[in-house]
Amino acid sequence: MSFFDFKQRDTQVKAGSILLSEPFLPDVNFERAVILVAEHNEKGTIGFVLNKPSETLLSHLLPATQSPHPVYVGGPVSDNVLHAIHNVKSVGGEPIAKNLFWGGDINELLKIKKHLPWMRFLVGYSGWAVGQLDAELEEGAWIVCEETNLDVILKAEDDRMWREAVRSLGGRFKIYSNYPVDPRLN
Repeated sequence: MSFFDFKQRDTQVKAGSILLSEPFLPDVNFERAVILVAEHNEKGTIGFVLNKPSETLLSHLLPATQSPHPVYVGGPVSDNVLHAIHNVKSVGGEPIAKNLFWGGDINELLKIKKHLPWMRFLVGYSGWAVGQLDAELEEGAWIVCEETNLDVILKAEDDRMWREAVRSLGGRFKIYSNYPVDPRLN
């Protein structure tokens, strides 16, 4: 039985949804992960882990930028590809949710980065084949959050993002949000 074993509302996965991993998911790539779904269609699902910063700076990947911005680990798939998730319509990119985009002109993003409320540079992504995510949802590995939780989630610090996202679900999840990573050490 999963920690998050419950009948979820009729929340359907779509671009802009947030996936929250159950607290004890036995996969280091997704331990207490907060994933933004960028694409969900008949070909499968693509998402980005938002709360796993790497030790790499953007300037290490793109030396010409001299950017001190951290690069996040978006997931284990194609970890040699750089992605940007941001809230600046004018630099382009694929719309994910209201005022949230995937891709666009990275140089333009860097010019206005200091004025942005939110942006992530990520390497890799999280991917699911058709039906794979549905099976994992059925197993209780993930909770789907609607876009309404997005503001709360994006404002949280990396190390508190999962906790704040779970807490934003209300009810019994407020209690779950305080569970330690390893309850045996509590």
